[in-house]
Amino acid sequence: MASPSQHSPMTNNSNSSSQNGGTSAGTATGSGGGSGKTSNHTASAGGESTPMLTKPRLTELVKEVDTTTQLDEDVEELLLQIIDDFVEDTVKSTSAFAKHRKSNKIEVRDVQLHFERKYNMWIPGFGTDELRPYKRAAVTEAHKQRLALIRKTIKKY
Repeated sequence: MASPSQHSPMTNNSNSSSQNGGTSAGTATGSGGGSGKTSNHTASAGGESTPMLTKPRLTELVKEVDTTTQLDEDVEELLLQIIDDFVEDTVKSTSAFAKHRKSNKIEVRDVQLHFERKYNMWIPGFGTDELRPYKRAAVTEAHKQRLALIRKTIKKY
């Protein structure tokens, strides 16, 4: 079996239905275990309804980062929901960008544009290797006043 860092939850394994609890496309709840709680970690867009990340895989990833960390069940549920929401939002937004380009394929530049606009994040190494222009932060009036005071004080000496 490959180590947790060698496979991604986004990869499409041939035995993915057995790894993800064998949920069918018609079910809207994940594996809630014996606690009586049901989880809704599904893609609500009507596509595949298996969760992006399963509880055992999440536990594996946490153990990879810190072997002593234990996640509470509520925290696991919250993290799984956040992951599903993140992926769903990204797919919706990037598909809208692709449609705007009059394309039926989502490209790396669509994902980059989404991450840059929504999270102000640029992931280097994917897509174009163009140099990103450095955006200077807007100088506030308070900052200008502080600089003027410093310059005035320096000129006195």
